Amino acid sequence: MNFASVTITRATLNMGLSGPTSGHSKIEIVHNNSFFNGVGRNLFENGKLKITGVNNYRVLASRTLNNPQVTTLEIDGVPAGTLVGKSVKLYDDDDWS
Repeated sequence: MNFASVTITRATLNMGLSGPTSGHSKIEIVHNNSFFNGVGRNLFENGKLKITGVNNYRVLASRTLNNPQVTTLEIDGVPAGTLVGKSVKLYDDDDWS
């Protein structure tokens, strides 16, 4: 199974990685997990973000930086409610289980 359990550290609604984007959201997670091998753009593109108690969202784009490892995701949707601190499962594009 190709997913990591992490927590949302920042969320910006109606925002993409490149700027304001209606219907998308920018979600940031900080992690220290061997699941995240490498840095760069779109490691999780076409993957899935499952926000506990909210819904599942398609990952449209991602950017992973190092030290600490921070991944910023652009998801297709605008989740309701408070997102910071929510537990999520991040699936890569090879396993939507």
